[in-house]
Amino acid sequence: MQDKTEQIISDSRQVSLEKGKGGFINLRVRNRTAEACISLYGGQILSYMPIEEDELLFLSEKAWFKTGKSIKGGIPICWPWFGKDPSGNDRPFHGFARNRLWKLEHITETELSTKITLQLEKTDEDDALWQQEYRLQMTYEIGHELCVSLTTFNDSESTMEITQALHTYFSVSDIGDVKVSGFDGCNYLDKAKSNTGKEQKQQQGDIVFTGEVDRIYKNNGDEFQIEDAQRKILIATTGSQTSIVWNPGKELSVASADLADDAYRKFVCVETANADTDVINIKPKENYTITASYRIERLQS
Repeated sequence: MQDKTEQIISDSRQVSLEKGKGGFINLRVRNRTAEACISLYGGQILSYMPIEEDELLFLSEKAWFKTGKSIKGGIPICWPWFGKDPSGNDRPFHGFARNRLWKLEHITETELSTKITLQLEKTDEDDALWQQEYRLQMTYEIGHELCVSLTTFNDSESTMEITQALHTYFSVSDIGDVKVSGFDGCNYLDKAKSNTGKEQKQQQGDIVFTGEVDRIYKNNGDEFQIEDAQRKILIATTGSQTSIVWNPGKELSVASADLADDAYRKFVCVETANADTDVINIKPKENYTITASYRIERLQS
C-alpha cells in the first residue's frame, strides 16, 4: 500500500505525505484556492482552509490519535451504522470505518482544485463485525468549496442494510452566537440527555444553543446554513434523508476525555446522514452515495 501511495504522491504537484500525531500518515493539500489535511487513518479530513479564510473544521486539542480510537474532529465517517450497534451485540459506536486505515486510490488536479479518492475494502479484521463484502470510496474535492462524498459498494450476493453519517465538526467563534437554519417546520427526535430520545418534536425557526443539543431531523431538505458572528457556512447535500445537529454543552464537554472543558463553545456538528429508521438498502453489486459541499460566505461588516 505504501509503495502505491508514494507513487501516486510522486506524480502530484499539490499533495504531499506527512507523519501526523500518533504516527498516522496524513495527506497535505496545497493549491491556489485552499489548504487541507486528510488522515489515512479513518479516511477523514482534519482541516480545510480556503485562502484568506479561517479554518472551516474543528479538531479537538485533546483528540486521540491511537489505533482503535476515533479522531474527535474534522469529518469522521460513521459506517455501516450510526450510533449504537443496531444488533445489540456491542459492536463499536458509529461503526468501524472511522477506525480503519484507508488507501489512497487517486489524485486529480486542476489549477484551482485537488480531488482525492480514498478506498476501504473488507479485511479479515472485519469478519467479527461485518460479514458482507463491501468497498467504500471517500472523495474530497478541495477548492473554493469543500466537496465530500461517501460511496458504498455492495460486493456481496445479498442486500446490504446500512445507516451512515458524515459527522462534520464545524469551527465557530462561540456557540452562543451561532444559529442553524434550514430546519424550520421539520420533525426531530430529541436525543439530549434530559430527554428520552423517543419523543418527536417540531422545529420552530432557527436552531440556537443554550445547552446540550442532540437532534435527529427527519425528512429534511438538502440546504442548510450555519450563521456565526462573522461568517456563514452554506451546506448542500444529496443522498441524505436525515440530519443530526449536535453540540455537547458544558457538562458533556467536561466529562469527555478527548474534549477540552470549554471545547463545546468552539464547534457545532451538522451531519449529513441516513440514520435512525432511515435505513439504506443496497442491492447486490449496486452502490449508494451521499454527498455534502461546504462554502464559507463572509458577512458584511
